[in-house]
Amino acid sequence: MKQGAIPLGRYTLGERLGVGGMGEVYLAIQSGLGGFEKPLALKLLLPHLAERPSTVQRFLEEAQVAAKMNHVNVAQIFDVGTAGGRYFIAMELVRGVSLSALIKALKLAKRQLPLELVAYVARAVCDGLHHAHALGVVHRDVTPHNVLVSVDGAVKLTDFGIARLDGTPKAGKVEGKAAYVAPELVLGAPFDHRSDLFSLGVSLYQLATLESPFRRSDDSSSLEAVTRDLWTPLAVVRPDLKGPLAEAIERASAKDPEARFADARAMRDAFPAPHSDAADHLSKLVRAVCSSDLEELDARTKVLGSMRSASSGTASLPAEPARRSRRVWVVPLAALAAVAGGFAFWPRASVVPPPPQLVLPAPAPAAEPPPASAPLTPALSPTRGEGARRRHVGTGYVTINATPWAEVRVDGKLVGETPIAKYPLDADGRQHEVELRNPETKRTVKRSVKLTDGQHAFVKADLK
Repeated sequence: MKQGAIPLGRYTLGERLGVGGMGEVYLAIQSGLGGFEKPLALKLLLPHLAERPSTVQRFLEEAQVAAKMNHVNVAQIFDVGTAGGRYFIAMELVRGVSLSALIKALKLAKRQLPLELVAYVARAVCDGLHHAHALGVVHRDVTPHNVLVSVDGAVKLTDFGIARLDGTPKAGKVEGKAAYVAPELVLGAPFDHRSDLFSLGVSLYQLATLESPFRRSDDSSSLEAVTRDLWTPLAVVRPDLKGPLAEAIERASAKDPEARFADARAMRDAFPAPHSDAADHLSKLVRAVCSSDLEELDARTKVLGSMRSASSGTASLPAEPARRSRRVWVVPLAALAAVAGGFAFWPRASVVPPPPQLVLPAPAPAAEPPPASAPLTPALSPTRGEGARRRHVGTGYVTINATPWAEVRVDGKLVGETPIAKYPLDADGRQHEVELRNPETKRTVKRSVKLTDGQHAFVKADLK
């Protein structure tokens, strides 16, 4: 089989579309009888996390809740299971782009989204949220990255990776993208479905003005802006944006949950009803300004189909490396555009046994995580006398952040997405390379850090 096409049960995996702290998503083709083929996205739990029963449970909980949703404005789940030793979720592959990609394309083209289409997108996302809320699910990550628009003008909410079924905040941790998270989540107060309305209001402000109202130079500043700052009035940023549309966006984004709409349905009804051909207009706009993104997705799908057709189906899977005893690897959880993450439930008492691993090729080789008995630092290369040398190696830490966000590799190993706090590194006198890459802006920045024992360094990059 040609490189890049990997068999996984009845699926064939192609290029990796994204990776986060908990999962990775691949372009895939589902095969069936009579030459049946269906392109989709396959989300896989990262191999080392399969050894954590609570993490596996969270991953499966996400799939179980998302699978219950059956709505035109929510990306569909087709299948959940294990194959080749990997837990997976088979998801709808939307032929289109995220709102964040559409916003970027509009800015480059020096165009604005017509107000009628802003209202059309707003009503569609409200409908998807109302469906989720009726099941008791609070999404908690409603951002332009997690709303997809297809070439047919469909609007779909996706990525329930950090959703919750209750309003109990997780102590000491703010999850979600800093510039969109509701103030009550930042403050650790109880929350409910109205937190999603705040995030949607902020997202709609950005969709209408092409500017993020609370994004600052770093996440801490963005979180402070969410709780304290007032945004520039919509009519000032975009003079033609006024009336019911502006009023609905402003109300949804009130700092006080009590001042917001009672629910997503009430928010939807506050937006002006679009014309019957709004979907066609959105379709034409997406095709016009995002043509390169669409062509790239189509090309990847075509190449994968060709690879599968050309394969004999007898190629062996990549050999599994020798496994150590139970491993522990700390990887920060971050949201990925439309794809990666796990469902943030409290773990149940049941234990799901981990399957054997299937190791998929990655853009950069990943170092073997240390055993549970070892410090959480990257392993040194095996050399004579290493055992004695490692006992005297100290540990330093690096905190990594980027604007707007980045995939992070440290010494060639993918470690997650920004923000990453206090990532441990050997303080052994050598330079460690930190690479930050934003797949959306296509920008990459590399930094070198050299740490002493106990030292805490900071790496920041602007990848706009």
